[in-house]
Amino acid sequence: MRNVFNLFYAVFFFVMGLFSSKKKEIMKKEIPSVSELPAFDGSDVPHFPVYEPSFSDIKSEVSGVKDNSFDSSFEESSEIPIRKSKPVKKIQEIEEVRVRDDNHDFEEKSRVSGGKPLFVKIEKYKDALMCMDVLRKKISDAEEVLKEIDKIRIEEERALESWRKDLSKVKEKLVELDENLFEV
Repeated sequence: MRNVFNLFYAVFFFVMGLFSSKKKEIMKKEIPSVSELPAFDGSDVPHFPVYEPSFSDIKSEVSGVKDNSFDSSFEESSEIPIRKSKPVKKIQEIEEVRVRDDNHDFEEKSRVSGGKPLFVKIEKYKDALMCMDVLRKKISDAEEVLKEIDKIRIEEERALESWRKDLSKVKEKLVELDENLFEV
C-alpha cells in the first residue's frame, strides 16, 4: 500500500513538473539576504573566577570520599520544568517527502485486484521483457529438442519392431530347419 502511494506521488510530481511553470517561479525567487552581525570585540564579556583544585580536593576525589554539601544543595533547587512534547509528523508525510526527491520514470503496467494501478520502472520493465524473450526462446528450443527426441524414439520403436519380426522369422526358419533335419 505504501509503495503504491510512493509511486503515485512520484509520477504525479514528475508529470506536474512537465506541465507546470512553477519551477520558473521558484527559480525567480531569491533567497533573502541575511543582515550582517556587528563586530564583536570581547571587551563586554564578564570574567568568571577560575576554580583550581587543591591537592586535598584531588586526594578526596581519588580516595572516594564524597562531599554531600553539593548534593543536598542541588536536590533543594532541582525543579526541572517538564517539556511539552511537540506533535510528531506522521510517517505518511515523511514518506511523501522522500517520494518527491525521487525523479524516476515510471510506466503503468496493469491493474491489481481492487482497482489500484501498478507502476513499474521503465528500466525494470524493459529488463523483464528481455528476460521473457530469452525464456520464450529457451522454451521453444526445448520444445524442438523434445520433438526430435520423440522422432528418434518412434524410429527406435520401428527399428526394434522390425528386428523383433526378423528375429521371429529367423526362429521360425530355425525351427522349420530343425524339424526337417531331424525327421529323417
